Amino acid sequence: AAAKKHEAIETDIFAYEERVTAVHQVAQELETENYHDIVRINARKDNVLKLWTYLLELLKGRRGRLELSLQLQHSFQEMSYILDSMEELKLRLLSDDFGKHLMGVEDLLQKHSLVEADINVLGERVKQVVQYSQRFLDDEVADGYRPCDPSIIVERVQNLEDGYAELVKFAVERRSRLEESRLLWQFYWDMADEENWIKEMENILLQGDIG
Repeated sequence: AAAKKHEAIETDIFAYEERVTAVHQVAQELETENYHDIVRINARKDNVLKLWTYLLELLKGRRGRLELSLQLQHSFQEMSYILDSMEELKLRLLSDDFGKHLMGVEDLLQKHSLVEADINVLGERVKQVVQYSQRFLDDEVADGYRPCDPSIIVERVQNLEDGYAELVKFAVERRSRLEESRLLWQFYWDMADEENWIKEMENILLQGDIG
């Protein structure tokens, strides 16, 4: 809405450009014809051109501030999307399913590797949006104009970084639990295999056939 309003203002202002140009041309013609009151005419012309230039500077400044505000809104929106993605991944990481047999654990570990890849991608997005947000804290941006209170930006960036750090922590903990579960089920598997082998050997030895 703000962008459309500004475009309407720009349209109105630029529609007057021909009239300003016409004033300049008429003044030049009168000067060429040695109009008797040319000093006063030129003074009025110069005043109009000065006001016109100032108006264009104001318009440019307003456009710059508007674009900065829109960029910040896009940055906040990206942060919101990232936080939503983090919540979805967090739910998967907090699952209490660590496998009910060896093949099940192996499957969960493969799925966890995919989650870790998603987390790494999110990490890059976090890094980019954090770096991009720093420009809104710079006094040099748009002649010192700040699209919002810097403390709000700092708070949102901190919230995003804390959320990502927590997500990484959960991912590390789940991988550790899954690795422990695999060791346990591998132990059960090996023990079952050993027991079967021993029973087979017992059967062979108990058959009494030594020929």
